[in-house]
Amino acid sequence: MPQPSESVASFIAQLDKEGNASLKLHFPKKVVSAPKQALTKAEAAKAPTFSIAEGAAKPGQKYIIVGLDLDAPFPSFPIMSPVLHSLEVSAEVLGSAAAGWYAVQSGEVIFAYIAPGPPPGSGPHRYVFAVYEQPAGSTAESVKKALGLGTEPSAFSRPRWDQADCETKLGLGKIVAGNYWTT
Repeated sequence: MPQPSESVASFIAQLDKEGNASLKLHFPKKVVSAPKQALTKAEAAKAPTFSIAEGAAKPGQKYIIVGLDLDAPFPSFPIMSPVLHSLEVSAEVLGSAAAGWYAVQSGEVIFAYIAPGPPPGSGPHRYVFAVYEQPAGSTAESVKKALGLGTEPSAFSRPRWDQADCETKLGLGKIVAGNYWTT
């Protein structure tokens, strides 16, 4: 059964230890600025926008952003995990930092955001967003091809997402920014 990749697991451990994040997730009515913040399903229903801490990202560099649910269907029985909640390529840091944060311009969506949906009786799920530098020359089409997704990726590709395999096939380095919340 797929587990969070080593890089995602160690990044979450680092977030938990340090208590500060290098990625802010902006929802219409709430901003996730620190790890482990609790959001309701309604608060996280719409796709977030992002800002990256100054020093974690470079203007002009393209990024791949991956969103994962690490606890589906239940934290005590995560047989469907991780579930891919979004995959975006060619996101780009904009201009100069305001108050230490760069705005992120959306890129090309390969898997559109799906809102949190823990089933009744489930404990809180962890939803992690990780940002990687996009290798030069990568496009949405080359990413789909490398991951074997075809032109229209199937919803059946989302459960049991193998993030380690994704990182290897795309030649991704370490996570440059990230954060997570619980629902």
